Amino acid sequence: MLDLFVLSPLEVIRSYPPHDYTLGGLLASRARHAGFLLYPATTYATFQRQIEGAAGMLLARGIDHGERVAVMPRNSDHYVLLFFALARIGAIMVPVNPDFGAREAGYILAHAAVSAVAASEAALPVVREAIAGMEVQPWLMLMDGEAGDVPHIAPMIESGAQVTARAIAEWCRERFAAIKQPRYVVFVESLPVTATQRVQKFQLRSDSTLLERAVDLEKR
Repeated sequence: MLDLFVLSPLEVIRSYPPHDYTLGGLLASRARHAGFLLYPATTYATFQRQIEGAAGMLLARGIDHGERVAVMPRNSDHYVLLFFALARIGAIMVPVNPDFGAREAGYILAHAAVSAVAASEAALPVVREAIAGMEVQPWLMLMDGEAGDVPHIAPMIESGAQVTARAIAEWCRERFAAIKQPRYVVFVESLPVTATQRVQKFQLRSDSTLLERAVDLEKR
């Protein structure tokens, strides 16, 4: 008969180095261990680096200590990363039920005065309607699927605070058919948007300097 040695929950906790009872301290105390429960192929150390990258991305977009970011997707790995990244910079996650309609979601987003909204592709139409009447428009990011005028969080997290043209090309190559893959990538500080956060593509087309600054992916 196989005799299994099973640790109690308290014994498991005591097997890790002590920490300062913050989420960042919790991860740091476990970064020397190889496995991570939610990410079977990722170590604690790798997960911690991804969090730093996501935190850098948030800071670069103007999310700082005390800012509120609404999250309206289904549970996913990016949800967990965003949760830890927001805690890392002292920002506040505002969970919103992805099954809410525009009225319910709009009340929460306006009441919390969120600076950004991370949503699933399915919830994006609801989010657009919900923020339409907000005086200060939050910026949007996509947690799954695709939407041409809303950036996906994956390449921003995977590439860390510094998003490269190569990283964008690889991300598109893995997910899109060849006909949908971009040839050029250009980095800009911000995009011209309407009151409902839709990109004003005609303004981009009229900017003759964009192509001059673009990276030609076919030459890389």
